[in-house]
Amino acid sequence: MKRIVVVALSLACALCAFPSFSSASDETTLTVAVGHSEPAAEVYYAQEMGFFERAGLHVQVTTLANGAATLAALVSGALQFASADVLAIARAQGRGIPVAIVAPGAIYESSAPTSLFVVAPDGPIRVPKDLEGKVVAGISLGGLEHLGQLAWLQANHADASTIKFLELPTSEMVQALDQSRIAGATMGEPYLSAERSKFRVLGKDLDAIAPRFLETAFVADVEWARNNPALAKKFASAVIQAGVWGNAHPQQAAAIMARDLGIETARQHVTFATSTSAALIQPLLDAAFKFGMLDHRSVASALVWQP
Repeated sequence: MKRIVVVALSLACALCAFPSFSSASDETTLTVAVGHSEPAAEVYYAQEMGFFERAGLHVQVTTLANGAATLAALVSGALQFASADVLAIARAQGRGIPVAIVAPGAIYESSAPTSLFVVAPDGPIRVPKDLEGKVVAGISLGGLEHLGQLAWLQANHADASTIKFLELPTSEMVQALDQSRIAGATMGEPYLSAERSKFRVLGKDLDAIAPRFLETAFVADVEWARNNPALAKKFASAVIQAGVWGNAHPQQAAAIMARDLGIETARQHVTFATSTSAALIQPLLDAAFKFGMLDHRSVASALVWQP
């Protein structure tokens, strides 16, 4: 299979574009960067429910969309922690960027999927093989959804080389299906629940990676974590507590997301992991190497910070 080429990060350019952060005089004041998505909500839960405060931590949260800038700021010391998807973390390590997972984030659960492969409700697509020669959408080429699509198509004996893969914001997928501009798409929450009457679910494409695996995690610069193990452990513990709380209180969690992330939803959809065990990480790494999204085999234990 033709390998997917991923453009390398330019740390110097990213640092130039990144807003400056002043260093805190109190060593327990930490800055964490998160994306604008449900997995980012853990840090806001931890603030709201007092998990950071009880750990003796003052945490400042900044929302960023630029992954290159986030990792650049992390290794420069402008940030102490950042939320990232596991595939991006593995790629960063492969390029020699010294980051490691310190706390788990969202987990994919086949029993409660937060993304599904969908098609037009009355369209001709009935099985994955019907997608051959068609256009399929996802939020990012070379990302997790794309990986899931490739693995799922292969598992269902569909020739992915005949399919055109297109990047498309989730908010535009229903309209694109309705206008027959795409034959199918991997759609995530909160649109998956909000638009449920406007599409037909064809399958759980991410199941082709594994029925259960870690999607996102919080990372730190390896040297910083080595020099500040107590702070890293406290942060990780507070994040895990926040995830447990969010899993148990999805309606209350939605109110925090609406206020702090601007995500309007009736409930939290993601499930948060409580560990960074290799068993949760390795299936994703193996699939990414198989389909050319990693240029070498990665071992899950190498991604995780060892106190």
